[in-house]
Amino acid sequence: MYEYLPFINYMNIKRSDFYPLQDLSTKHNYKRIFRLGWDSTIIERVCLDIADSKVREEIIARHYIINYKAIFFSKLKDVYILDRDFPRDFKVKLNNECIFNIEITSIADNEDLFKIYNDQDRFMKNTHNKEISFNELKKVNERFINEEINEKIERYNQLLWNNDFVINPYYKRWKSIFMYGLKEQENFFTENLKETIEKKLSKNHFDKENTVLIIDNRSSIFSLDDFYNSLDILNDFIQLTPFRELRFYTWYYSDAECKDCEFLLIPLKLSTDQRKLLKKL
Repeated sequence: MYEYLPFINYMNIKRSDFYPLQDLSTKHNYKRIFRLGWDSTIIERVCLDIADSKVREEIIARHYIINYKAIFFSKLKDVYILDRDFPRDFKVKLNNECIFNIEITSIADNEDLFKIYNDQDRFMKNTHNKEISFNELKKVNERFINEEINEKIERYNQLLWNNDFVINPYYKRWKSIFMYGLKEQENFFTENLKETIEKKLSKNHFDKENTVLIIDNRSSIFSLDDFYNSLDILNDFIQLTPFRELRFYTWYYSDAECKDCEFLLIPLKLSTDQRKLLKKL
């Protein structure tokens, strides 16, 4: 299972609190992240591997609806997407009667990790095409410097326009390993979570009272203890937000149809109707 990472002593690996229950050998759209600490500890985290942000958001929304149906709306048959990115990520209609918005945002260790993920996603998007624009080749190589590609770019510079296409050296490099470093930080999850919510509160979009805010967990180090400790501190703040619901979402894997999937969707705030239904269970 780990033969492609020969430099790691797998006997010392600990699994993150956010880790799937099922065996991954037949699963799709996931990646492994190994965090190597200064004390030689190794924490393995499994998370979503979808380079296209639009597709990622669509699958997250579908996972939410799967969870919503399983717990609150077992008779759900029809789901309609009425709007996309206008201004919310999704405007959803269920069974011709329940209409609400879904807004998805992300949380990570820090802003540097978002930039790293964006660069990795850009690289992976370019593994599917046999050709690549010269401009895109230069941009990818700026982030993942390769001397051989660098030499080709220097030769092409006087011969090609930016929108010309060349043979793609990244084609089918799906099993690439990315290595990066991040500064160690302590006790910052509470601040990070609050800031993530406040950024959405500051938007001038109307209809927050009818919007489900889903916080996509893209961190490499946050633990369940971090999460629950922060929830104790921020609970009053969260309950007073105008959003219909707030959910903390962690995706491990999923096929495109969302039939073979595993994810964690923790409620931070539930709607009034949902709280009433839960009391009856």
